[in-house]
Amino acid sequence: MYVSYLLNLKKKMIIRHFKFIILFSIGILTFYWVYSTFSGKDSLVYINENRSLLVLLFLAHLPTLFFDSWSWKILITTKKLTLWWCVIITWISQTASKIMPTGVLTGEFVRIYLGKKKGVSTSQISATVIGDLLLATLSLMILGLMSVMIYFFYYDGSEQKFFDFRFVFFGVFCIFVGSIFFSFGIRYRLIKVFLKRTLFTKQFSCPKSLINNLLKIDFVLYNLSHKLRILLLGLIIRLFGWFGGAMEILIFFWIIDIDISILDAVLIEVFTALMRSIVFFIPAGVGVQELSFVLVGNFIGLSNPISFSVALGRRIREIIIGIPAIITWWIIFEKKTKYQ
Repeated sequence: MYVSYLLNLKKKMIIRHFKFIILFSIGILTFYWVYSTFSGKDSLVYINENRSLLVLLFLAHLPTLFFDSWSWKILITTKKLTLWWCVIITWISQTASKIMPTGVLTGEFVRIYLGKKKGVSTSQISATVIGDLLLATLSLMILGLMSVMIYFFYYDGSEQKFFDFRFVFFGVFCIFVGSIFFSFGIRYRLIKVFLKRTLFTKQFSCPKSLINNLLKIDFVLYNLSHKLRILLLGLIIRLFGWFGGAMEILIFFWIIDIDISILDAVLIEVFTALMRSIVFFIPAGVGVQELSFVLVGNFIGLSNPISFSVALGRRIREIIIGIPAIITWWIIFEKKTKYQ
């Protein structure tokens, strides 16, 4: 049985690598199309003229990183992970999801992996990462609904753009449905129900250690779902994190000497996050992230070169933040383990 499990796992890994190659290629082609269609060369002028100030994007990201780490920390009951370590692990995991071309959810697996290296049990670290991911999704849904209302009440001529705005409604709807499903799944312990039914009918076979870990994760999530005050606090902190991301965009526009309002920055941050969450299967969101910046930029009256320059600025920020994060990952975790 165990040999059969390993063979099936190997087969799934081959299929997964094949899917990755296809999806990443689609992302690269999309990026090239956006660059060619929406004046990518002109966008580079904004970047090149202000390249000496782009280092400020690293400092601008610190509030967002702090809030994202704090929201995760309050879900963790163990003292083995301090807020400082949560910041470091979140920093590394965000880099994994945004720079490494292996999909958005890569960062969550990295968080679990590094949390285990710090001595937190698999069930505890996995459950808190899932819970924090749910809070991030709920907060994005709330900001998405608020942004839709702001868009129609604040921007002129928005009624004529309703059908161009349908992807935003679709994104909010998908997140709403997914959030409801996961919330009910956690409260009614669907993992436990699924395992019991499949194991009883012998339709599902896997190592006992994996089954035990899944049951423990299910139990921790169930207990966490009853801590409403903690969840509410985490949700509020996550909302501040999204606003921090909007401030990063505002600072980038200040760098390239373009005047926009805070509402414009919030719309750009939320709607691009919605687009990226819809196509989470595209590795690193290549192409899709750039296209979403251009579309939302057009909605609020920005030209194609300016909109695409913001997308390039976001990629540059990810590189500026990501390279030190990867070095930190190797020095603190991998190098220490290797020479112990």
